[in-house]
Amino acid sequence: MAKSQTQQPNEKRAPLPKRTDRTAEFKKSWERYNRAGRRNMQEVREVMRLLWMGEVLAPPVRRS
Repeated sequence: MAKSQTQQPNEKRAPLPKRTDRTAEFKKSWERYNRAGRRNMQEVREVMRLLWMGEVLAPPVRRS
């Protein structure tokens, strides 16, 4: 059964970030993770933005 085109946008999905110098492999991986919906791609974009701007990342949060 085909998916409906009227689905609500998922807040975990995100468009590709601004192009700096990404490879075809990066684009394919991004699309794969984005379609899977298992990772919050908005958070990934934010981390990429922080790295691009040269800002310091927060220490990792240990989840148990």
